[in-house]
Amino acid sequence: MTKRNLIGLAVLCSVLLAAGACGKKKGAGAAGSNAAKLIGTWQLDGKKSVAETDMFKKAKPEAKKGIAAMFDKASLTITKDKIKMEGLGKPQVDSYKVLSESGKDITVESTDEKGKVEKITFTFVSDTEIKAVKMEKKGKMTIYAKKK
Repeated sequence: MTKRNLIGLAVLCSVLLAAGACGKKKGAGAAGSNAAKLIGTWQLDGKKSVAETDMFKKAKPEAKKGIAAMFDKASLTITKDKIKMEGLGKPQVDSYKVLSESGKDITVESTDEKGKVEKITFTFVSDTEIKAVKMEKKGKMTIYAKKK
C-alpha cells in the first residue's frame, strides 16, 4: 500500500469516525442504542400478544383466554447476546445479533440451540413496553412485553 493510499484511508476513517460509523460498538451493549435498552427481563402481556398473533385470530374466545393466561406467566430475559424465554414449558435460549436499528425498531437474527435462524423485529411501544414480531409458518407471531 502506498503512502498516498494510507493517507486516503486515514482520511476516510476520520470522516467515518466523525459520522459515528467507524469504531462504533454494535449490538445490545452499544451505549445509547435502542438495542441496549432491550437488556433486562420482560413480562409477556398475554391478551395483547394473542390479539395480534395470526394463528390465534380464529381461535374460540375460551381458547384465546387460556393461551393469554399462559403467556402472562412467561417472560423474556435479554442479555447482550442471548434471548431466554421462560414460562412456556422448557426454557428456550437463543443467541442473537443485531442486524439493524431504525428509530424505535431493532431487527435481530436469532439462532436456537438446534441452529434454526430467524429474524425478529423488536419495537419500543414506550420506554417500558416492547413488541416483538417474527414470521411463522402460520403467519405473524406478535409478543408484547413490559419491563420488570
